Amino acid sequence: MATASTTTPVKHSGSSLPGFMTDKMFAINMFLLSVWVLSIPFVHHAFTAGMGFLIDGESTHPALNLSREGHYTIAIYALAAHMVAGALMNFLVPLQVHLGLTRKSKVWHRRIGISCIIIAFTGALVGSIFFAMYPDDPGTRLMRSPGNLQAGSLFGVAMFFVTYKVVQSLIQRDFKAHIPWAVAMFAMAIGSYVSRVMDGWEFAYIIAFGASAELKRYMALATAYGFWLLPLALIFSYYKLKALGAFARMPAYMPFITSLIGIAFFAVGTGFYLGVRLFA
Repeated sequence: MATASTTTPVKHSGSSLPGFMTDKMFAINMFLLSVWVLSIPFVHHAFTAGMGFLIDGESTHPALNLSREGHYTIAIYALAAHMVAGALMNFLVPLQVHLGLTRKSKVWHRRIGISCIIIAFTGALVGSIFFAMYPDDPGTRLMRSPGNLQAGSLFGVAMFFVTYKVVQSLIQRDFKAHIPWAVAMFAMAIGSYVSRVMDGWEFAYIIAFGASAELKRYMALATAYGFWLLPLALIFSYYKLKALGAFARMPAYMPFITSLIGIAFFAVGTGFYLGVRLFA
């Protein structure tokens, strides 16, 4: 008489790749920690320059200069505060969304999350004050063009809105909606660093192919909008497509490959940016 087997069927992935290459959590955490490490020089510079100015009103940073003609003092102090807030956000958020850490300690996730939310609202506020209060005369404008200032103003508004949606999803306990907004907040938090990475890629292009003054102006404007609009578009497009089942048959190794591509993008951009700044 036939009997039913009690053996649990084994699922075969059909891949001979090492386990870590098909582990989605490993791929995500590898990317997050890599970005965290690569951004440390920028975080350190922004924090020390901004905090130094807030403490004694002096800084080696060219933008933090009270002797600039036509400046508004409140705008310069707001910029320094924005630099400090941005540095703290950039330092904390990759650890906040690190899956290994957050799954091991909900207390860690909650406390760091609250800190990030407070810092994000503060950074958006002081950033908006800076962009609103700095003079419009192109001869005394801190940024290089009106387009850059407009992009910065919209970035502050977007940061405020994204952080608000993070808080709203938590209050409503809508954790499905919370995840994409939290990822968007991560993208905004490292925004200043991403803009430097994009500058690095611009430097690489200019070194390789050259560029006219007009092209450089358009590239700078593209960076001013692209460093935050492009990540937000990619994030919400991904979650929309995922909800439609677009990635249901994605190979198990794709998160690992995507993570490597992302790390390479940040590493190359960071390398060229630092190289140009150090040897210019």
